[in-house]
Amino acid sequence: MRASASSEPGAAYGPKELERLRALGLASNKEIRRFKVAINTACPLRCEYCFIDKDSGETISWEHVQNLVRFQLSSPGEVKKLLLYGGEPFVNFDIAREISLYARAEAVKAGKDLDLSICTSAGLPLKREWLEFLAEMRFF
Repeated sequence: MRASASSEPGAAYGPKELERLRALGLASNKEIRRFKVAINTACPLRCEYCFIDKDSGETISWEHVQNLVRFQLSSPGEVKKLLLYGGEPFVNFDIAREISLYARAEAVKAGKDLDLSICTSAGLPLKREWLEFLAEMRFF
């Protein structure tokens, strides 16, 4: 069941908050249906076709996560899709977990339906708790 967006001034994703975010360049009038986010660059594999620099050790900052989620959810349209990938996202599954929990909570505030997706090579052993979390959060 989709939550309804608040029209209260100053409320999360209400008119005043959207106006403030747009002034900061953190909201869009154009529909942004999906974001594909590289949460880290680490990966145990060295696939020839992959363009990710696996030795750079980069991980997305929490500030970037917050900004991109709010930017996407502020755009028109009811259904959004957030795709998590890396490197290998299961190298840093805690980050994927935190991003998905935050994005789901923000989607409720914004009154949007959010589809979550994670892309993996399955090159690592996947823990049962990870798979249970993905099922609970309705990941694709």
